[in-house]
This record gives sequence, C-alpha cells and structure tokens, in this order.
Amino acid sequence: MPRLVPGRGGGHPAAARPRLTVQALATSCFVLADTFWPFVVAVCAAAGARTAGTAARSPLVRHYGGDRPQEFRACLRAVTNLGISLGAVPAGWVVQLSTLTAYQLMVAGNAIAFLVAEAILFHLPPVTPVPAPLRPGTGPSAA
Repeated sequence: MPRLVPGRGGGHPAAARPRLTVQALATSCFVLADTFWPFVVAVCAAAGARTAGTAARSPLVRHYGGDRPQEFRACLRAVTNLGISLGAVPAGWVVQLSTLTAYQLMVAGNAIAFLVAEAILFHLPPVTPVPAPLRPGTGPSAA
C-alpha cells in the first residue's frame, strides 16, 4: 500500500523527469542527515521517487518496446544489472576505506548519476499515455 501512493503520481511518463531530480536531491540529503529523523525523511523521499519512476517506466516500455516489449524490458533489466554491478565495485572500495569523505563522494556520485540520467531522458520526445488493453474477464462488463 505505501508504494501505491507515489506510484499514482508517477504513472504519467512525463513524471519520470522530475522524479530523477527528486531522487538526486533525496540521495544527496543522505550526507546531511546526522540524526534518525532527517535520515528517515531522505529515505522516504528517495523511495517515493523510485516508486514513481517504476510506475512511469511502463508507458515508456510500451512505447519504445514496439511489438516486443518483453525483449525491450529484458534489455533494460540487463543494462540496469550492469550498472548495479559497476556501482558495486566502487561501493565495496568505499566500504573498505571506511572514511566519511569516501562515503560522501560516493553518495554525491550517485546523485550526479541520477542527474545525468535525467539529462538523457530529457532529450527523449514526450510519450502520450495509452490506456492499457483490458484483459478478458475484466472491466465493467465482467461484473
């Protein structure tokens, strides 16, 4: 249920653009949080932006995936996994260093990565939302 609320606001494809800024700002707030409650606020903002992005991704996959959205989604997942793998190496190095400066630089790099992704997404043409096709046995006539 908590993921439903931010997902409703981010379901429109255009909502993916500002959510990356929100995610970058929330991520950068991690370095400013020195007590529990500011940290909770930053985590909630980052999680909400991520959930909104997940909801906004589906119309983009439908639009750019063409006749084979499953293949497009699989390619997207493979690129995401590659990014996570490449990020895990410096993250492990930062954990080994165990210094505040290294942690802050890693968080700043993560926030910058969100802004770079937003810059790339900004250059995509707008996508008009298309209603999802009804599955058999759903909709007003199924009642």
